[in-house]
Amino acid sequence: MNFHFNSSIKFAFVATVLVSTGVFAQALPKKAPSRSPAQTQAAEKGWVKEPSSFLGIEFKKPLTVQNCPTTYISQNSKMVMMDFEALKSMDGVCIDTQDITYQYQRGDSGKFKLSNLPNLGFTYKVYLNFKAGLVTSFTMELDQSDFSTLLNVFKDRYGAPTSNQTYVFKAKNGGEFNATEVAWKGKNTSIYMYERLGRLDESHVLITDNEDLQAELDSKRDQRASEAQKF
Repeated sequence: MNFHFNSSIKFAFVATVLVSTGVFAQALPKKAPSRSPAQTQAAEKGWVKEPSSFLGIEFKKPLTVQNCPTTYISQNSKMVMMDFEALKSMDGVCIDTQDITYQYQRGDSGKFKLSNLPNLGFTYKVYLNFKAGLVTSFTMELDQSDFSTLLNVFKDRYGAPTSNQTYVFKAKNGGEFNATEVAWKGKNTSIYMYERLGRLDESHVLITDNEDLQAELDSKRDQRASEAQKF
């Protein structure tokens, strides 16, 4: 399956991930993707380090992630909070049952916030997205100032990216800022890193099953076509 690292994917990403926070700026392509020798070699060989899981959670498998431990705020209170002391002895990530995404979740499709994440030296969030009870993708949110650090972590873990593109981020007030899009595109899985998306100081990452991403793109395309008929 051939995915193009373009505005269509950004549209689907914004529509599915950022709709709850609102999009106040847009990323505009500036020039065609440029590849370093390492990226060219990686593209020719294919993505050698393509993963079938993320944070130990397999794509397209039933959602079996454990819930994070909780405890009462006090002996006389019925309110609960995450038990950070118990969390220290846990292996692997867990679902934050105190997050609003869990408390308002209905049905077998949606997203959960994950906790007990690897310590990378900076603050970031990870959400697990699932559909019909199966894991489909993960989204990460972090400060733009930490983008380059995470990029280096991913390069160490997944090898050279297969695509690297510079674009102009246009803020709501009209200001324009250079930013980078980086992608690893494999046969079954892809990773898309956006240095600036949604807000000037926010970076976002999508780690996705390709088949599900294509279905999302097709659904958005059909929806736009259907709405266009109303004019």
